Amino acid sequence: MKALKGKAPLLALAAAMPYSAAAQNVTLEVVSPSSVDPGESFTASLVASVSPSASIHAVAGFAIDIELLSDAAVVDSIASVAFSELPDGTRVTSVENDGITGIVSGQWANIAGSNPDLTTANPVVLCTFEVSVDANAAPGSTVELIAANPHALGGVFVFDASNPLQIISVPNDGGTSLSFVSSLTSVAAPCVADVNHDGFLTPTDFTAWLGAYNTQAPECDQNNDNVCNAFDFTAWITNYNQGC
Repeated sequence: MKALKGKAPLLALAAAMPYSAAAQNVTLEVVSPSSVDPGESFTASLVASVSPSASIHAVAGFAIDIELLSDAAVVDSIASVAFSELPDGTRVTSVENDGITGIVSGQWANIAGSNPDLTTANPVVLCTFEVSVDANAAPGSTVELIAANPHALGGVFVFDASNPLQIISVPNDGGTSLSFVSSLTSVAAPCVADVNHDGFLTPTDFTAWLGAYNTQAPECDQNNDNVCNAFDFTAWITNYNQGC
């Protein structure tokens, strides 16, 4: 994926002013479910944590990409981001099935009580996005997502509580650092004994299997031999006893 292009955010220009602040260490982590079934979607979040947390007045904005590190064939699509707070001047350059390029959110601060409802918890969710897993994704394959390519003038902008009118750009300003933690979501093996697809193994799945047998539906084939017959009843009992 390409780095962010276009004009620099106004926040980044302000951050270029000389300023000596306490070291700020920002970690951007993509958070997602540990597993997902083939063909399903999940919500991933971009979460920022700042240390030392006591010195942070607010998160002012960020300029970053999201990249897919694993096989793009596992992902059917990635949707554009939804911003969590009241971000003025937000934009996204492009959205592909291998990631999101050019996420920019600015003016995200509570200066002089101007935005009293703003959540500045540490860590704080910056944005979320939906990921759809391909229906043919192999069980055991993974979806790994990571933030990357911070803007040249700073990837995250924060206000130091000791001087709440001064924006600090991380990692552009001296003494600051920006690190990334990826998420890892595994594609689960289908639970074939859960014939009615309600997420539970109960006797109702036997009734559902009978229905699948009578209609020759795909769920009837419990031994994966591409044939629906009486042997699949024995296979369903085995699958049921093994659990999911």
